[in-house]
Amino acid sequence: MRWHLIAGVVTSLFGLFLIAGGLMMLGSLVYYNLKYGPIEYSHGEYTALDSVALTWKNILRGSASLLTGIGICIAGVCWLKQKNRYGLILFVITMVVSAIARAAVREM
Repeated sequence: MRWHLIAGVVTSLFGLFLIAGGLMMLGSLVYYNLKYGPIEYSHGEYTALDSVALTWKNILRGSASLLTGIGICIAGVCWLKQKNRYGLILFVITMVVSAIARAAVREM
């Protein structure tokens, strides 16, 4: 069985899904803030527009998703080329950086 092929394809698809999600998050942030003006965070009052408010938390959340997807796609390409060590190292580094970024965003 060609495990490097399966691992590379599955990992690349997951990375492309994260890239698409990050681009959609940042794109919706830009679209709504350009169309309706700067949207501010509600500070405790629940509103539906908190996810597109122009805050560092939302920008970092979208950027972290985008960069995690890019790192996972590069790791998948390494696995497709049978460079298992580089792919594994890159995958672990990407997951650690992503976890640190998510923890930092959660504490904001």
